[in-house]
Amino acid sequence: MYANLYLNNFNFYNSTSTSTPQKLKPPTSHTTTTLQHPPVKTQNPKKKKMSSVAKTIPKFFKITQLKSTIAMPLKKKNTMRSIGLRKRHQTVYLDITPQIAGSLAGVKELVKIELAETKQTKDEMRLERKSDPGFVIEKTRHVVGKN
Repeated sequence: MYANLYLNNFNFYNSTSTSTPQKLKPPTSHTTTTLQHPPVKTQNPKKKKMSSVAKTIPKFFKITQLKSTIAMPLKKKNTMRSIGLRKRHQTVYLDITPQIAGSLAGVKELVKIELAETKQTKDEMRLERKSDPGFVIEKTRHVVGKN
């Protein structure tokens, strides 16, 4: 079947007919078409409006290094250094920019990326990791002279 189709096309293009090929003519109608924009949807006043609490837009990438850069190509090691990560489980906050996003795309298998509204200091991150002991020490007893 395919061979017949190929031969038919081959004969069509290699035919030795004396007639000249006909040129395609543009359409003869002189009507022009104009693009119409879709109708603008107006908001229904009966619908409930969004709550007055505005959603905060994240401004920072929270980047945590999960895997080591040992045996990684030099380009990835340099990217991790430029981001500011040197050790596993180290976290840095960087502004959201296209350049940083491109750098993170190159090392995506080594890091965990989250979006954050604010930067946290090291002390704030430490307090966040610290677990609740379940009790509170009210007063310590200091005994003098006992060994």
